[in-house]
Amino acid sequence: MAAKTSPIVKSLDLRTRAQLIRGVDLAQALGVGGHSVSQWRNGQRSPHFPSVVAWAAHLGTQIVAVDAHGRVLAVGDDIPAGFATWREAAGLTQKAVADLRCTAKAAIAQLEACARRPYLATVEDHLAALNIRLAVVDAADSRGVAA
Repeated sequence: MAAKTSPIVKSLDLRTRAQLIRGVDLAQALGVGGHSVSQWRNGQRSPHFPSVVAWAAHLGTQIVAVDAHGRVLAVGDDIPAGFATWREAAGLTQKAVADLRCTAKAAIAQLEACARRPYLATVEDHLAALNIRLAVVDAADSRGVAA
């Protein structure tokens, strides 16, 4: 199976390389092993979402959740807290989102309760079911993003 690297990881990786930050230095700053950063970059493993938020902050950027109109709904660690609100606003039940994501309703309930640190791939899949996407923006520019 071919590796699939998240567009968010690709964007952060390009910015990391542009700032001439070595993988080992990034790993140390994030408190993870260097092998983890390599696996994220190669699409072999999805990072935990809080690690992605920290990676973005290390680069002077932020991760934002953006709706179909380009409006920023939430920033960084606040994104998972919006899952239930955005689902309800879309008129969907937990079961409907679970069906869209081919997962169990219990998994959606746990995700919305912020019971665990979600992986980036999980956050991206969940938001896609709600027609919301993640984007990387400069820290000073988190109010609006072009669609």
